[in-house]
Formats: sequence, C-alpha cells, structure tokens
Amino acid sequence: MEYESFHSIILEAAEKGDLKKFKHVVEETKENLKKIRKTNSALALDAAANFHGGLMKQAPLHVACSHGRIEIVKYLLEKDVITDIQDVDGAQPLHCAANNGHVEVVKLLLSKGANPIIRESQADDTPLHWACVKGHLEVVKVLLTAMTPMMQDAVNHPNKVGMTPLHFAAGTGQVEIVEYLCNEKANVNKQDKDGNTPLHLACANLHLNVADLLVTKYHPQLDIKNTEGKLAEEMNDIYTDSIKSVLYQEQKAAGGDGKDELKKSMIGSILGSTMG
Repeated sequence: MEYESFHSIILEAAEKGDLKKFKHVVEETKENLKKIRKTNSALALDAAANFHGGLMKQAPLHVACSHGRIEIVKYLLEKDVITDIQDVDGAQPLHCAANNGHVEVVKLLLSKGANPIIRESQADDTPLHWACVKGHLEVVKVLLTAMTPMMQDAVNHPNKVGMTPLHFAAGTGQVEIVEYLCNEKANVNKQDKDGNTPLHLACANLHLNVADLLVTKYHPQLDIKNTEGKLAEEMNDIYTDSIKSVLYQEQKAAGGDGKDELKKSMIGSILGSTMG
C-alpha cells in the first residue's frame, strides 16, 4: 500500500484515540517507507508521523491534541515528532489543545518544549487567545503561567488587530476568565486597532455580566471612544438611546462628575432594556 493511502487511516485513529491501531499503522508505514525510499528508521518515522492531511492540512499531532487523545500525543512525543508543526492556518498542536480545553494535553505539550507564545498565521493569535474565547479557564491559567517568564506583560499580548486575551474573553462573555485576567493585571483600557476596549466589546455583544464586573470591580475609563467615535455604552444600536438617556439623567442628578452613578446606570439601563 502506498504511503499516501495511510493518511486517512492514521488521522482517523488519532481522532478516535485508537492507540493500538495508530501505532500499528504508523509502524507499518515506517517500514514501507524504509523499503520504498531506502531511508533509515528515523527519517521514515518522521515522514510517517509528520505528514499533513485533510482540508486543514493537519498532522496527526494536531488531530490528537484537538480531541484530547493524550495517549496518542504521548506516543508521538516519545517518537520526537515536531511539536510546532503547522496546519494550513499556521495553528500548532498547542493551539488545538487550548481551543478545545484539553488542559492535560496542554501541560504535556509544554513539558516537551511547545512554545506558549507562538502565533498562528491568520490573526497572530496565541493559544491563550483561543483558550479565552472558548472559556477554558484552567487552560488559560496554565498558558499564562508558562508565558509570563518568556514575555514581558504577557497578559496584554495583542494579536494582529490589537486584541488582547481580555478583549477575546470580554467580547464572548467569559466572566470567570475576565476576572482572572484582570486580577493578573490585564489592561482594562487597552484599545484594539478599531479603538475598542474590552468594555466596548462586552457592551456590543450585550454581555451584561462582564460589563457589570468590569465597571464595578476594575473601574475602566468610560470616556474612551473607538475609531468610530463611540463610547462603550453606544456600541449596541438597539439600546443606544435608552442608555444615553439614563446616563444623562444620572449625571444630572449626581450634581458632580457622577462616576459611580454612571457605571451603575450603564449596566442598569442595558439590563432594563433587554428584559423589557
């Protein structure tokens, strides 16, 4: 059987976590390659285990990490496969494990030298960005701990469009991760390339629990405008008028700068509008 015909079998075994079948097919492929290409065992094994297959051009390690198949991951790492191999989008196995919340696989990859600050090639996202957007708190903790000694201000590391892990978490309503990142000194006022702060994104997507947490506990600036000239409370077109009206009345009633009232009003007015 030709080398290429083994691809789908190997990838399927990696996805299902069938270690026995996976090992058998990889070893059989290795032996066939040794004969066909007249190469040594190491090079044959590398070719058998590090190929790219499927629409995403993923290696077996990508697939095993995506599905949390830790025994297959262990087997591949024992064979010294490449931990930073990339798929068609430049994502590495660590991205795949982080994206799917497989914390033990993440730990294993890091212990074998996987780079926690590596970026995929589409948006320059790190594995931490992917873990944040999916709400995998334990993975976030492990990755940030691994990143901190390697990078100054790792918690505020932006991607290609200036979005930090906190932007990702706030924009997708991941309350626990938002709180964790803020406690780790994430910058609540940091703006992406569109001028949006994490609070802008939380309000745009009506993640009211995130907005409430940010304004009551971490005190972001409420006067920051994005590149379209919008404040955070103006990010949702449906509720803009009612939010502005409540904020204005609260400011007037305060008889001063009304900062605390402004914060309470912003959350209360959005909550009232969405529940009405």
